[in-house]
Amino acid sequence: MVSNNATCDGSLLSTDFQIAAKAFAEKWKKSNSDFPEWLWIDCSNRLGFAAHGVSDGYLSVQNVFFKVQSSLKEEHGECSSNDYNEPFDNATLVQSTRDDGHRYDFHIVYSFSYNVPVLYFHAHSSGMLISTSL
Repeated sequence: MVSNNATCDGSLLSTDFQIAAKAFAEKWKKSNSDFPEWLWIDCSNRLGFAAHGVSDGYLSVQNVFFKVQSSLKEEHGECSSNDYNEPFDNATLVQSTRDDGHRYDFHIVYSFSYNVPVLYFHAHSSGMLISTSL
């Protein structure tokens, strides 16, 4: 399944990344049915990869929801929904749902510079990016 040109430095060939990523997505689908699926996003027709015969892509899972416990929010000084009343406007594109949760988007891409997979993620709460400082 993985190429015979294995190295001991932790690097990975892009073809091995694709095989491992697709296998991971399949195992995830079988064992984590409560969460959204990881999808392979094919990029071989973008940025001229098709002209060079390179098949490229990445894994993506979006809108993973985690409920935030109210005691945790109070520890870090975040306001509760009872502290203020935000005006409701039906014309806004992103409406506050007050669901006390965070949504995450994850992407696993292959770094051609370092020959390793890299995990990128975005964290959102009520349509706004979440700060990394607590």
